[in-house]
Amino acid sequence: MLRASVLLWILASPTPPAPCIPPRMSAEASALLRPVLSEYLLAHSEEFDRPAGRFRGPSPHSPVFDERFGRLLATPGPAASEAIAALMCFYVGEAQAEELVCEAVKRGKHIRVYLQRFRRCPPATSLEPIDPFFTGIPNLREEALKLIALGRAPCEYE
Repeated sequence: MLRASVLLWILASPTPPAPCIPPRMSAEASALLRPVLSEYLLAHSEEFDRPAGRFRGPSPHSPVFDERFGRLLATPGPAASEAIAALMCFYVGEAQAEELVCEAVKRGKHIRVYLQRFRRCPPATSLEPIDPFFTGIPNLREEALKLIALGRAPCEYE
């Protein structure tokens, strides 16, 4: 009886998700992504007391991140689209998340392949290990893909 119960439990248990194997990025996209993401991670580590999450004060890395983030969004081309899609895998702030989704919608079909590549798993960045706090976020890639499929006009952000 116990053996049958154990077998039934094993068969009824949900299948664990497939392991996340980080997709590779092009060298050009990695060169665009790393300075932005690394600056955000540095700023966040200085500004917040982990794990309590208390704000300690502004970091000198924050304005550098803001400048690099803005420059990435303004950069045209496939490598920038790939880097933007990759950055959408990481928490870099709520306002920045909105800007990333808007930029992805603006780029439309040109960014779609990268959003699909990073849909399930963040790419390898050479900044690993990255705290799961920064990757355990809502899937912005899915949101952007849905908006692109619906043919939504690019949104405005401040």
